[in-house]
Amino acid sequence: MKRFFSAFIAAVLIAVSAGSICAAESAVSVELDNEKIVFDGQMPVIVDGRTLIPLRGVFEKMGYTITWEGKTKTAILKSDKSEVSVTANSAEFKVNGESRPLDVPARIMNGSMMLPLRAVGEAAGTEVTWNGAEKTVIIDTKAANVSDIVKTSDYLVS
Repeated sequence: MKRFFSAFIAAVLIAVSAGSICAAESAVSVELDNEKIVFDGQMPVIVDGRTLIPLRGVFEKMGYTITWEGKTKTAILKSDKSEVSVTANSAEFKVNGESRPLDVPARIMNGSMMLPLRAVGEAAGTEVTWNGAEKTVIIDTKAANVSDIVKTSDYLVS
């Protein structure tokens, strides 16, 4: 009986440690302008086939200030160029007052507001790509935004 119990405990410990290793290997990482972001709390996750990343860890690194409205569970993100509002469990978010749909609703996980990856690019006017092989989100703030490109026709003399 003692041998069976010892073997059972050993099997459980091996299974738990193997699960931890697999979880570490499947972790999602985020790079902002070629610099890896280190998250203090909640890590990025994949939910329903969509990558969700913590607002605070990413947007603060891009120069946004973040405020929280507890009654409505809304995060307000402000920069010199834009204001973004994200409400937990909502299927949309707002950029400069304009509503935009979300692939999956924003949600709170372990005290962090999580936003789908695609929405981060739309909200901040950045280029966001997903490297599936390395499970890495790549955010490029230096990529040209369509709204920032001056139309050549504005400078043509008729």
